[in-house]
Amino acid sequence: MELEHQLNDSGARVLVAHENLLSIASKAVKKTVAEHLVVTSRQDYQYLEHADKARKTEAGYYIPLLKLLQNYEPAPTHVPIEPKEDLAFLCYTGGTIGIPKRVHAYTL
Repeated sequence: MELEHQLNDSGARVLVAHENLLSIASKAVKKTVAEHLVVTSRQDYQYLEHADKARKTEAGYYIPLLKLLQNYEPAPTHVPIEPKEDLAFLCYTGGTIGIPKRVHAYTL
């Protein structure tokens, strides 16, 4: 599965997924190095003030985004960044001829 490969290849410890993709995301997280699954929904963007009404499923092991925002105060940490050397994000090719290939992206 492409998502499993990308999570393991990148070493991602957290996956943020929309609730429509929960079944795919939860299967992938169980087979990877990822430790947390944060689930977001359309409701998250419309009703941030109603975090207590965040949906839950029977799975129970994922973290609804609204609950996360409600339960934890922001705690920004200063991290020095070298724009020409520090990785900004990873994206992956489509994987049409095998597994997706990692593409490094840096800020300039």
